Amino acid sequence: MLGVIGDVHGCVRTLDALLNRLFGEYDIHRLIFLGDIVDRGRYSKEVCDLIIELKKEYDVTLLLGNHEDVMMDYLRSSLRYGFKQFMKLGGDKTISSFTGGRFDKEMAQGKDVSLLAYKYFEPYMDFFNSAVICDSMDYGFLRLHFSHAGIGDGSGNGDDESFSPQFRFAWSRNTDRRKTTYFGYTMVHGHTPVVKIDPQINPNKPYINRNKKGEICSINLDTGCVYGYFLSSMIIDDNGDFEFESVKYKDKG
Repeated sequence: MLGVIGDVHGCVRTLDALLNRLFGEYDIHRLIFLGDIVDRGRYSKEVCDLIIELKKEYDVTLLLGNHEDVMMDYLRSSLRYGFKQFMKLGGDKTISSFTGGRFDKEMAQGKDVSLLAYKYFEPYMDFFNSAVICDSMDYGFLRLHFSHAGIGDGSGNGDDESFSPQFRFAWSRNTDRRKTTYFGYTMVHGHTPVVKIDPQINPNKPYINRNKKGEICSINLDTGCVYGYFLSSMIIDDNGDFEFESVKYKDKG
C-alpha cells in the first residue's frame, strides 16, 4: 500500500501520530510526502530526522514544496526570492530548530544568518536535494499525479504562468478549481490549506474536486495541520482503491 502525506510544516508529534496509525492499520510499503515538511512549526529538524529514518526501511519519496524551494535558495544565497522571503514563510522556526536557537536573536533583529546557519543544514543537503518535482501512479481506472501544489488548467482566477513549468508544481494556487484531469491523471497535492478554498468545505478533511462529469480532477491533502487543524493522508491499495486518514494537530506547547 502507498501512503501519501500532506503538508507537515515541522509538526513532528502530529506526523508521528499519523505514521503510527498508518503502520498500525495498513500494510504500508511506500510513502510519498507532498512537500512543505519544514517551516512555521517548531520541529522541522525533527521531522527531517524522522523521514530520513523512514527511508532506511521503506520506499520514501519527498516532493519539492515551495517552502523547501525557498529554504534552499536562502541557504545557497541564490537570492532568487530575496533573503527575507524565507523568514516571511516561517523559516525562522526552521533555522531555530536546526541550530538549537543559536541565531534567534539575530533573526529577531532582521539579520541574514544564512552563512552562519548553513553548517547545521549541510548534513541534510543530500536529503533535501533528493526531493523531486512530481511523481505518478497508474492503476488503470485511476491515474494519479503527485506534486506539491498540483497545477491549474486555466479555469481558475490565478496566474499559473507566473512561474517556470518546473516550479508551477510547487507554487500553483489554482489546482482546486480544475475542471479537467491532467492528461487523464487526478492531481494529488497540498500547498493550499483546504480551509482557504471555500467556507462551505470541511477544513478538517481532504478535498475531492470533481467536475460535472464526475471525474476526480484533483485531491487536496493539506488540511492545515500547522494552523491547528489536521494532518491528512491518502492510502491507496494495489488496486487503486483509496481512503483517507487524518489526525488532529498535536504540537501545541
